[in-house]
Amino acid sequence: MPQTTDSRPAATDRDQRFARGSFNGRMAMTITPERVVYAGFLGAISQRTLGSLTIYIARDIPFTITIGDEPPRQAYWAAVPPNVPHVIQSNDRVVWDVLIEPECVDIEDFLRQFPQLLSAPTESYLRIRGAFERWIDGVETFAPSAEAIDRFFFGQPLKARRLDERIKCAVEQIRAHSCEQYFAAECARLTGLSFSRFVHLFKEQIGMTFRTFCAWKRARALLPYVTSASNLTELALKMGYPDSTHFSHSIRRIYGLRPRDILAGSRRLTLQFDAPSTAEPSASELDADWREPPRRNAGFVHRQSALRSHG
Repeated sequence: MPQTTDSRPAATDRDQRFARGSFNGRMAMTITPERVVYAGFLGAISQRTLGSLTIYIARDIPFTITIGDEPPRQAYWAAVPPNVPHVIQSNDRVVWDVLIEPECVDIEDFLRQFPQLLSAPTESYLRIRGAFERWIDGVETFAPSAEAIDRFFFGQPLKARRLDERIKCAVEQIRAHSCEQYFAAECARLTGLSFSRFVHLFKEQIGMTFRTFCAWKRARALLPYVTSASNLTELALKMGYPDSTHFSHSIRRIYGLRPRDILAGSRRLTLQFDAPSTAEPSASELDADWREPPRRNAGFVHRQSALRSHG
């Protein structure tokens, strides 16, 4: 479990420190394959296009958010659908958010149950803000699992998205080995679908194109490395990017920040993981044989016969 390394202010003066933007609380991030919970620096004002359903929560003062082509609005809570460009800015240097992977949750059901934007500090906002406060203060914590995170912050498990087994197989393979390069034609063949049927069904089920989904998962794979003092070129190759320039452009397009700025702003961040697939990289991992050839898609090949029975 992550440990607090920074001293916390007394509870009695927390709100004043929030208002001044000088709260010295713990900065932390919990990463699971289905969720990310983050409390840390917001970073520079820039457009970001995350592949997750992203719930932004104001610490105390409202932030200003521009979602897609909509005009800027002040909010205490904003739910941004996957792959929608947006800009968030605040006089507060810190942001709280929960990232929910699009393949895991019925997003339409979520937006029916929870508001997309709150311009006032309503009960829903105060409840999730209270959960963040308790987590950051170390008063309460949660197991690093999707269900535990959902119950802690939203008060209930979120409704799962139902996927076709063939698309689910492709998604599981990409999630497990997100730094490899995938081609829709190969995935279609291995799931027993035609290329056109596969790409259509994938977008219908996941809500974004196969290529966009793969790009998001690869960029998401950066998160376990944000506290490492890594050489960016080695990190780019480790994550499957051809070079550091392509790496920087891709990360900036998605997160709105350069990789070097993300790493610089994460030095005080405490990380928590749930499984070996998202385990924190060891100090020597980036110096290991990161030029190893990509693993074969054995999982696809092994399940090919069963999947074709659904055709």
